[in-house]
Parts: sequence; structure tokens; C-alpha cells
Amino acid sequence: MITRKMKTSIDKSSLDTNAFSLCLVGLFFATIYFNVEHLDPFNTSKSVIVFVTSGWLFGYLVDSYRKEKILLKSYESIVVLIVVFLIFGLTISFVYSDVRIVSLIGETQRRNGLLSYLALVIIFLFTTRYINYLQAHKILKCLITLGALLTIYGVAQINGRDFVSWNNPYNSMIATLGNPNFASSFLALTFLVSTFSLFVKGLPKIFKVCSAASLPFALYAIIQSQSRQGLVVIGVGLLIYLNTLALSLKSRYRLYLLFVSLTVFGISLLGMLQKGPLSPILYKDSVSVRGFYWRAGINMFQEFPLTGVGLDRYGSYFKQVRDVEYPLRYGFDLTSSNAHNTFIQHFATGGMFVGLSYLTLIIMVLVLGIKLIRLSSKDENRVNLALISTWVAFQAQSLISIDNIGIAIWGWLLSGSIVGLYLYKIKITAIPVQANLLRKSSQKVTINLFQPALSIILTIPIIINSLSLIRMESAGFQVRQILNSELTEGNKQILTETANAILSNPLADPFYKYEAATALVNAGQLGRAFEEIEKLHKADPSNLWFLDWLAKYYFETKQYQQAINIRSQIGLYDPWNAKNYLQLGILYKQIGNDTDSKNMLNKILSFAPNTNEAKQALLELI
Repeated sequence: MITRKMKTSIDKSSLDTNAFSLCLVGLFFATIYFNVEHLDPFNTSKSVIVFVTSGWLFGYLVDSYRKEKILLKSYESIVVLIVVFLIFGLTISFVYSDVRIVSLIGETQRRNGLLSYLALVIIFLFTTRYINYLQAHKILKCLITLGALLTIYGVAQINGRDFVSWNNPYNSMIATLGNPNFASSFLALTFLVSTFSLFVKGLPKIFKVCSAASLPFALYAIIQSQSRQGLVVIGVGLLIYLNTLALSLKSRYRLYLLFVSLTVFGISLLGMLQKGPLSPILYKDSVSVRGFYWRAGINMFQEFPLTGVGLDRYGSYFKQVRDVEYPLRYGFDLTSSNAHNTFIQHFATGGMFVGLSYLTLIIMVLVLGIKLIRLSSKDENRVNLALISTWVAFQAQSLISIDNIGIAIWGWLLSGSIVGLYLYKIKITAIPVQANLLRKSSQKVTINLFQPALSIILTIPIIINSLSLIRMESAGFQVRQILNSELTEGNKQILTETANAILSNPLADPFYKYEAATALVNAGQLGRAFEEIEKLHKADPSNLWFLDWLAKYYFETKQYQQAINIRSQIGLYDPWNAKNYLQLGILYKQIGNDTDSKNMLNKILSFAPNTNEAKQALLELI
């Protein structure tokens, strides 16, 4: 018989509670932190905090494996094996990526590269080892606090009280995540946690009062964000919670509730697809556009099934594989750097090993979550249901959204919590004698140097390299500031020095280097700018930013044949771009090649006859 006292003893002695608190502190600040003096105020700053946090936690993780081996033929061994395959797939995709620096640090304003996913994996594994119900309560408290803070900030933004003057093309409610969709989704997740926590025994009243008080304001902020994702997340989370609770309590109404839930889910899904009575409320054009992103991602996976196109390299291949209808509907310049579906994104950019490993891991978390509910007491299940329902809601939003680092850290933490709580329950149920052993061992004072030594060894290089990313962001911001001001001779000198700092930074994002190189034109260094963009083009021949700049450069310098060569390359990587074919036709006409000029006209008319480009081509290419 395992008593509550015995369980509490295990809770307090089987792990370092400070380690888990440190993890939550790191994730807390990663969520709320942003830097307005960075070119990207959100993603890189958050990533750096996550890198450093995971680097330090890695010491605890290895130390836990050193002290307590993984049992063969256990669920933990299966989970770890899946994670090993995932890391293997990520590494293979990184090695075979055409631009490794992007696959390492991630795409501009995304940062979903190898480093980010290794950090998320460490957080996941650490949580599986260090979670228990005392720590689970800390997760609830942390998310309730975050939800309250971001709700206050979101409401302030909605009412024009933001302390930052954002240059924001979106809805004003972006919280600390940079986008109304991300802000809406995260507030919805904390809304669910706050709601479910009201029924959790042992949670301090102050947190329950905070939860109850913040709920209406959070809902207001979500609605005012005009992002449907938040409402979808809340709906999915509530339905999962109510149905799972009814099934676990064997309520007589469970089948009716399940039927009603499935009906509501079906009508809501139809509404998002612009069908049924809820379509005026739930449908947005951004939902339809995701179909183009998903199909493009599937096409990438079919073309590169083993390695994918490279971690976070979706944007470089999107225009090659997108449907012709996409540019005709949304314009020839609009693109996407993500599939807006985490599962498709993993298959498209990481290939079979990454996609299948990630999908298998999600299924394993779900299976162990169901087992955990069956194994736990009524009071424990209030905590379990809060975590599992929120986790399912997170997975639901990941079907239509990007793996934003500020939200993804909590999805991986919840995954690790579900797996870890199941392993914890198995441990205390199967080996009750361990409680006495742990109680005795907790009385001994020992000094463990292994963990801090390993954490320091890993964290120091992480901090050093993270400083390069921070310098890149600061310099990129400074370049933008100078370009937006009056360019005096003194400013030109500062602009040159700042641009050089980016161009010489080995960890700098290629797009940041591109902006630094183009800034040199304003400093009167056109030749130097050309040389730098030529280097970038050689390193990434399919990059349309580099190609377009070079095409314009050759045209302005009257090197028409070189311009034709570049625009022909653009045609390979962006086959449905009537703007490019129009410029190519003009170039052919410039050198007296009327045959190819008319071929460009016919090409434009073949797929874009009703566009402004077609009308202009009819005037200029005949």
C-alpha cells in the first residue's frame, strides 16, 4: 500500500527540485522576453535563452542517466530510442542541407534549425526524468502566471497602450510572440490551463483566483486578435477534457457527450473550410491558403523522401513546387518559409526519419497519456487531464501553425511531463520499497560535481556562439536604423563598419548578410555590394533574393546577356512568376532577340492571361 506520505517522500527526494525550477524559469523568460533593438525582436532572443537553458539542463539529464540506468524493454527505453532516431534524422538532414548555416540556426524570423530542435529534445528528456506531481503543480503555476501577464499585455496592445511602437502589419495583439496567431494560440493554451487548474486540489488559492480573474480578459484578447487559432485551441482542449473526464468517471452521459462533441467538431471543421452554419465565424482566407502550403510541403517530401529539403529550408523550395494557382491568387511576390503544419514541415524539411520519428513520438505520448489516466487516482487525474488536454490542444494548433519557439517549448515540456508522470507512476507502483530507500538516502549530504562540470562545459560554448547571434541581430537593427535616417558621411562610415560586422560573422543569417551587402550600396560601395552578393549566390544558388538583385544589377549596368542568364535561373526556381518572364522578355527584346521575347509573351499568356503582367507583356513584347 503506497500512502500519500510515501508518495510525497518520493516527490521530495527522487530529484533535484531546483533543477526543474531552473527549467521553468528559463522557459518563462524565453516566452516573455523580446529585444526591440534586434532586427528580429522575438525569435533569436528567445532561441538564445532556450539554448542556454537546455545546455545547462543537459548536465542534469546525463547525470540522471548515470545514476539511474534506462531499463531495457521499458516504455522509457522505447521513448529514448524514438528520440535517438529523431536526432539521427535531424543530423542527416542537416548534413545533406544545401545551406548548412540556415539548417543550423534556422530561417529568418523562424529559427527552427538543428540547434532549436536539439534544445527542445533536451527539455523533453529532462522533463521525463525530473517530473512528478509537485513539479506538475509548478508547471500549472508557471503557465497561469504567464497567461495573466500576457493577457494584461495583450489587452493593453488592443487598447493602444503598448509601451513599444511596433512596425506591425498584423493585428495589434501580438503579446510577446510577434504575431496575433501565435499570441492567440498561446493565450488559449494558458486559458485552458487556468480553467482546468480551478479543479486541481492542492493548488494555492492565489493561483486559482488569478486564473478565474484572467479568464474573461484572456478570451477578450483572443477574440480581439481576430485569429481563429485561439478559439480552435480552446474548443479542442475543452472537448478533450470533458470527454476524457466523463470516460474516466464512467458517467452515464459519456456517450451523449462524445456524440455532441464529435458533432460540434465536425461542424466547426466544415466552418473552417467555408461550409456549414459556422463558416461566417470560423472561416478565414488564411485557412484556405494553408492548403497551398501543405501541398507544397508534401511535394518537397516526395522529391526528397530521405533527407527532406534541409532543416528550415522550406522557403527556398516553396516557389519551385507551389501550385500555379497560388501566385495567380495571392501575387507573384508572396511566398512562405513554412508549411504551417508541424508534421508536414518535419517530413518536408527533415525527410522520412525526422517525420516518422516525430509522428511516432507524438503517438507514444498519447498512448502513455491514456495509460496514465487509467493508472492514476481521481485527484491526480485532475492534474493529468489539465496537462494532457492542453497538450492535445497544442497538437491541434500545430496542424495549422508554425513551430514558433515561444510556444513549442511548452508543447515539448508538456510531452515530457505526460511521459514522465507515467514513468513516475509505474516506478512508485512497482517498487514501493524504493520510498524507504529514498527517504534514507535523502538524509545523506553528498556533493555532486559531475552535473555542474558537464553543464558548464556545454554552456560556455553555447553562450559564446549565442553572442554571435545577438551581435548579428543588433548590427542588423542598426543597419536598418541608419538606412531609415539621413545618410551623412559619418553615418555612411558607421553603416560600412556595421555591415562589415555582419558580413564577417560566421554565424550570421544569409539574409542578414544580404541586407548588409545591399546597405553598402547606400554607402557608395556598389562594387563591394556586388562582390558580397555574388559570394552569397555561390553559397545558395537557388536563393531568389540574391538572383533578383543580381538580375537588376546586370540590367542597370547594361550587361544584358548576364541579366538574361540570371533571370533564366530564376525561371527554374520560380517557374510560375509572370513578372520574371516579363522582365526576361524585355531583356530579349533589348538585344534584338524577338523570337525568345515572343516566347516569353506566350509563356505568360499560357498560365497568367488575366494578370497585369500579361497586359503589359502584350504592349511591350509584340
